[in-house]
Amino acid sequence: MAKFSDAFLQGLRGGGRRGSPTDPMLQRADQYGSSNPLAKSIGGMFGMQMDTGEELAAKEMSAIDQEAPDALMQSLAVSAKYARTPQEKMLALSKLTELKQSADLKTAEQLKTQRIIESLKTRAQKVGLEAMIPSIAEGFDLEEAAKRIREEEQRDLIKRQGAPARKLILKSVGITDEETVKSALTMSPDEFQNLINGEDAEIKFFQLPAISGQSKPEVVALKVNKVGNVLDEKTNKWVTPSSLSLSQPPQIVRTFNEANIIMEAVGGVVKESIETTFANGAQAQASYDIANDGLELIRQGIITGAGADALVGAAKMAKLLSGNTFESEDAVRTEQFVTNQLKEVVRFVKNFGSGAGITEKDVENATKGVGGSAAMSEGAIVYLLEMTQEIATGMIKKRDKLTDDLVANGLDPAFRTVLETVGGSNRAEKPKKNKTAQEFLDEAQ
Repeated sequence: MAKFSDAFLQGLRGGGRRGSPTDPMLQRADQYGSSNPLAKSIGGMFGMQMDTGEELAAKEMSAIDQEAPDALMQSLAVSAKYARTPQEKMLALSKLTELKQSADLKTAEQLKTQRIIESLKTRAQKVGLEAMIPSIAEGFDLEEAAKRIREEEQRDLIKRQGAPARKLILKSVGITDEETVKSALTMSPDEFQNLINGEDAEIKFFQLPAISGQSKPEVVALKVNKVGNVLDEKTNKWVTPSSLSLSQPPQIVRTFNEANIIMEAVGGVVKESIETTFANGAQAQASYDIANDGLELIRQGIITGAGADALVGAAKMAKLLSGNTFESEDAVRTEQFVTNQLKEVVRFVKNFGSGAGITEKDVENATKGVGGSAAMSEGAIVYLLEMTQEIATGMIKKRDKLTDDLVANGLDPAFRTVLETVGGSNRAEKPKKNKTAQEFLDEAQ
């Protein structure tokens, strides 16, 4: 039998290449085998591993479950293992480190959410809201649960301490004017809570400070109480508009003044103010657009239901973005973006569903599982988004009809532009261009 020297066998691995023994490419070839067919054949006869780095990487990549939560990390680990150059290896390891850090951050957020859930369950038990505990345990609308529990805690405190407790609560939410405080001391529990939450407050439009690069300042609708303070939704406190750097542009003030005069002159009877109709219309338009985009992204295969949140299928997104880089941090940010948008839709459905004839049970079924521990299937997401479109369409039509009525009765055309600026102008039935995968990714960043 013919015998082959070690040098010959070593040469097989190198595919017959010539060059310095210190050549990185020769070292790599020695490590992973050869692409030379003859070398592969002979080397295989001696039980030698003759696959190249690319071939080994492809085999390991094909074994990765692309639907696994850590599929991207597994892929990056393989890329680092079989990198062709030190630079490629460092880049893959750097991305892998970033992804692990993002995963750790997500785990920390989940632990934080779980601590909040346990705290809310304990507080609900103490104030007799045991019926809320199952939905809290599933992470169902924790913000709304916290609000409900806080209200019940305040009621309980008032029962035990009376007027001193009312004064303390009023001060904590920024209601300090003597007349309101004096009146609040004799209110019923429900009236007192409505005062704090601004249920009877007026809706006014304010302009936010201009942001660099923004075409024009954003206009927002806020609750305003009798002394002119606004409800800061981030802190749930009543503050002066100036403390939030808010202003009321004269043109917006004149527009609504004229609109109200016209409605009074024609005897228009509305259950809510003109400002409220347009504020709700703007919110409905935003929610309709989110639902419209979401349904399209589901059709494209970008949004999938998995575990606690509506997640982004990173592999599917990467395929749709062929020719573009889809980094690990993009996946994390885009996933959070989708979840946050769905939470906005949930708030909209809960706030306005009953007014559109949607039953409370349907609302709970549609919104269950967003941002919590309950699984939310793709079908559940579609159900939620289609319900959102149904509710929003009715509100948008109501806004549009009011606009048409005002114009028909003499509203200055220039003021119509203002109304459309603050209340939105896209009509639900109007065809809308859907976002592409790349546009969605750009918005998420």
